[in-house]
Amino acid sequence: MDNKLILENLKRLSGTGRKIWIRVPVIPDVNDTVEELTAIADFIAPLPNIEQLRLIPYHTLGKSKYETLFLECGYSTDKSIAQEQLKEYAQIFLDRNIAVKE
Repeated sequence: MDNKLILENLKRLSGTGRKIWIRVPVIPDVNDTVEELTAIADFIAPLPNIEQLRLIPYHTLGKSKYETLFLECGYSTDKSIAQEQLKEYAQIFLDRNIAVKE
């Protein structure tokens, strides 16, 4: 599924004057590249009222919940994002004057 609606809603929200906190899950083999996170940062940078951004590393904490409910998780991996890598990704946003909350 594309993220067109999310991006449109973020643009609309940024025009309201409200402070915005953005959370970006960083998912191995999905969006954990410099190119992908740079594209996100470039989209966010010109928007007004972005107060902070938080990069959230992928985790498997919900996996057992899916198993308990006999559901198949849409995405699963044992890979993780190292803290050092998150710091490098955070710098992409900081370079564009987007505050990053740890």
